[in-house]
Amino acid sequence: MSDEEQWRAVPDFEGIYEVSTRGQVRSLDRVHRGQRTRFFKGKILRQQTGRGYLTVMLRNANPGAAIPMMQIGVHRLMALAFLGPPQAGFDRVCHINDVRTDNRIENLTWGNASINGQHSVANGRHYEAAKTHCEHGHEYVEGSHSVRTAKNGRTSRVCLVCKRIETRKRRGRPHLNGERIQPGAPRKATIPERLDAAADGDQFGRVINSLFTAMEHAIEEDQ
Repeated sequence: MSDEEQWRAVPDFEGIYEVSTRGQVRSLDRVHRGQRTRFFKGKILRQQTGRGYLTVMLRNANPGAAIPMMQIGVHRLMALAFLGPPQAGFDRVCHINDVRTDNRIENLTWGNASINGQHSVANGRHYEAAKTHCEHGHEYVEGSHSVRTAKNGRTSRVCLVCKRIETRKRRGRPHLNGERIQPGAPRKATIPERLDAAADGDQFGRVINSLFTAMEHAIEEDQ
């Protein structure tokens, strides 16, 4: 597209508003005929910031509408005018460089939450991508994490070290700082051994231990 600023009509607002390739929005000269005829001179609209995006206030094209004015993102007006209507599943206007106020037409594309997240990661602005360690202090290095995608398309990293630790806890297996148990490591104590250890300082453990002892003596006598 040429570097020269180009103007196109805003869809559904033809003859009232236009938007340019440089992100400007203007109203056109028009005559309003009601109880009295009024002439409105066209002008460049003042832009406001909402949630980081540049927006403008447009007068509803339908004179009898319940909402006479509406606030619309400039980036969406530009996409509708210059990129055409969105395809199914790609109804979000994404800023390629992830700068919400950069509304140059070459910086805009139709996408979705997943594509928007990919742009954030590529530009180093994604809040998850900026993290170097998980919440438990394990460093994110190659092979230490996986990427999880939610139903809404958002992605996040899962620490595999934390996942292994939680798995070992559920299985009742010992672990050391999230590392796998190496061959030759101490085995897990048997139930009688754990009862013996508990009997040293626990009343209930001593009772159970005495029952095991009585059972062993009964078996020896039967033999």
